[in-house]
Amino acid sequence: MKKLLLLSSILAISTTIFGTEMSSSDDLKVTAQIIKPLSITTKEVNFGIITVGQKNISTEGTSGDGKIEVNGEANSNVRFQLDGLSSSIILKTNDSANTLSANLKGVNSSSSESSTNLAELFDRQHALNENGSIAFIIHGTIPDVPEGTASGLYTGTVKITAKYDFNSNK
Repeated sequence: MKKLLLLSSILAISTTIFGTEMSSSDDLKVTAQIIKPLSITTKEVNFGIITVGQKNISTEGTSGDGKIEVNGEANSNVRFQLDGLSSSIILKTNDSANTLSANLKGVNSSSSESSTNLAELFDRQHALNENGSIAFIIHGTIPDVPEGTASGLYTGTVKITAKYDFNSNK
């Protein structure tokens, strides 16, 4: 009986001693950073009234220039996606029977860079400034209004989507 009692005591002590060394613990920290949502506003590129036969019609430096402005979290990076734009934008009449081609270029309004094709301009990351904004001036050019072009209002749309880019430094 004494041997059994001694054996159970040794077993209880060894379990207590060795049991504490076989486990470990730590705290899991959970965080969330809240930032401002992105907002985007645009001003249309407006060629005004033009006539058949005109060539190289440009909005550059006129009140017809457009604008794209994005607001969000200060000093954050954003990327853009453009839908409805290849090398040019197609302007159509309401019935879509008549079309006209226009080229769009843009420049960061706080930059000294020259205007760049819109698709190229937005094919890279841009940083919001310390106020949480960035703006681009958009210039349009219609190379030619050929003879026989029907009268009417011609319109086209480019959908611009801005997204935060937290994973890239390109």
